[in-house]
Parts: sequence; C-alpha cells; structure tokens
Amino acid sequence: MNPLFKKPKDVRFVDMAIWIDENIYQEDCDLDKAFTYMYLLAYMLASKEKLFKNLNDYDNFAYYLAYSTFSRYQLKEKKKIKSVLNYMKSILYWRKLAYDRETFNEIISPEYNKGWDGDKYKSNQISSIETSLHTNILQNSINDIFADVPKIVKNNIPKVYKMDSLLYNNLYTSVLLSLLSSYTLPKVDEEKYNKKLTVEYKSAFDEMSFYKKHLTKDIILWNIPDNMESVVQLIINKVNAELVSIIKDLSCDVKISDHEFEMISRSAYENYEVDSKHDWS
Repeated sequence: MNPLFKKPKDVRFVDMAIWIDENIYQEDCDLDKAFTYMYLLAYMLASKEKLFKNLNDYDNFAYYLAYSTFSRYQLKEKKKIKSVLNYMKSILYWRKLAYDRETFNEIISPEYNKGWDGDKYKSNQISSIETSLHTNILQNSINDIFADVPKIVKNNIPKVYKMDSLLYNNLYTSVLLSLLSSYTLPKVDEEKYNKKLTVEYKSAFDEMSFYKKHLTKDIILWNIPDNMESVVQLIINKVNAELVSIIKDLSCDVKISDHEFEMISRSAYENYEVDSKHDWS
C-alpha cells in the first residue's frame, strides 16, 4: 500500500465512506482527505475480491479506481452520488477490465516483450469474465433461495405438530433462530472477521476456516420443551439438505462469445460511466 495513503488506525472503512458521502459536495470539503479515503476504499474492495496476484497491482489499481471515482464527483452535470461505497462497488469490475487493458497495452509493446501470447491473454480474460458472471448469477440465486427459507422450514415441519398452533409456531421460530445462529457469525466474531479482511488484510487469510471455527451450531429452543431439541435438529437437517440440493441444481456454464468480449472490453476502456438515472442510495 502506498505510504502516502496510510490508513488512520481509529477510522473504519465505513466511517470513511460516510465522511465522503456527507462532505464531498460541500464547498469547504478537504479534497485531499476525500481522495485518500477513496484510495483506501478502493484498495480494500480490490483486496476483498482478490483481483490480483501481484501485490503491486493493488496499489496501482487503488489509485486508478480512486482517481476515476474522484473525477466522477467533479462532473457537476451528473446526478449526485449518494453512496460512494455503492458506486465504487458498481464500477469495480469494469475498472478492473479497463486497468487490465491499459496495463496490457504498456506491457505487450513488441520492443519490450516479444514473447507475449495474445491468444492466451484473451483466453484468460474471457475465462475471468465467465467466472465472474457465473459467480454473480449464483450469488443472486442463492440470495433468492435464502429469502424462501421460512417457507422451506414450514414445508419440513412434521404435520403432527400443525394440530397445535402454539407448539407449531414456537417450533417454527426455534428452527429459524437456530438456522440464523448457524448461518451468521456472532457480532464479536464478525468484527474480528471484518478487521482481518480489511484493516489487517492478508492474502493468506483463510475465510472458510475462520467461519468454520467461529460459527455456532447451538440449537435455540423458543418456548418449547428441552426434549424437542432433537426434533428441531431433524428439521434443520432436512432444510439444509434441501438447500444443498437446490444450490447444486444452480450450477451452470456461462459462455461469452468473442463479440461479447470485445463489447465488454470496449465498454470498460471507453471511460465507462454508470447510468446517471440510477439511484445511488
């Protein structure tokens, strides 16, 4: 990370984003501070997505994305950005393509690098885009599935318990609370996770191991007898099995044509701007 943009120890990334949102359009805004915060946010976002293998690229790209974002704020005719973090997330992928394109143009100059394989580079870029698109599709689908979890839980509660509405509702609540506990980190561990992922980001940070270590699998009983813990666990197992089955069915191959690749690259290279009509709330 560029030492000129050192992160203040007492300022969180979310605080930086809030400060920018509240001050960037003020006449007395400290623009140097605003740009520094944009650089740090860009570095954090790129690190979180693991965009590069070369550590030096994070610094170069962070400056690139920060400058792009800062320049967008200077366009008075454009609709004001309400959330710098949402805006930077929305253009992150496109700026990555543009960065690769510009870096590629510098690196592959024949007089400096005659051994460069253009076909291999293009193939890698297409593969990267396809992987990203597939990930986005999968993530959106999984979000939709989790929105249906309450319905899935109800479908897996044995009918025998539906005859007692109070017991049924308490059982339903117990399963939901237990699932929530098993899917989300406790607040104290979530803070540790965010710190490792951002402030103390290391490429070797194993997110999956962290989750496995800190997630709780305790069964939460909501106004039902202790001897019903096994019933709650049985329902949870059935729900998880159904979720796994649904997610497995989401697997699909995303393929883009050479023409689509050229259009995406051109869009990224030509100073891509998000539609000004979009509401950046």
